[in-house]
Amino acid sequence: MTKEYTHYKEVDKEQLQEEIDAIKQTIGYPTWEDFQHLLKLERWGRVSTFLGFFIIATVSFLETTSYALYSFLFWLIAVAAAGFVSLGNVGRWASVIHPILHGAYDKVPNIPYRYTKAGYAQGWRRYIDWIKPDAWAFEHNIMHHYHLGEDDDPDNVE
Repeated sequence: MTKEYTHYKEVDKEQLQEEIDAIKQTIGYPTWEDFQHLLKLERWGRVSTFLGFFIIATVSFLETTSYALYSFLFWLIAVAAAGFVSLGNVGRWASVIHPILHGAYDKVPNIPYRYTKAGYAQGWRRYIDWIKPDAWAFEHNIMHHYHLGEDDDPDNVE
């Protein structure tokens, strides 16, 4: 089944803007409570990642001592640890980094600068937040959003 997509050059951009503005009116702007929820998601993601790395370090230490685990138990714990690391990283990406870099929280009153589109992953925080915002803005906003579902879309896994 072949899908037909409208090329962006053919889109009525004024109508699209009106529709986006209408949607924004129905959902409103993010609030301080939304920001608090974001912080909770960030904490859960970090805890999950650190828990995974802690389990990996513990199992690695046990394997170098006389307390080595049975093979089945070792692999069961190793897979769980990898799951925690993955859950933490993907959770922070999907629930924290993605909306922040789209500017979703920029209009929340008194939000810390580092949780705004302009301030995220800047300076030394670049190494903690593990993303280069300028590269993401190009790859995601330009290459992905302007080519959704097309062969040029870097997120199109077909």
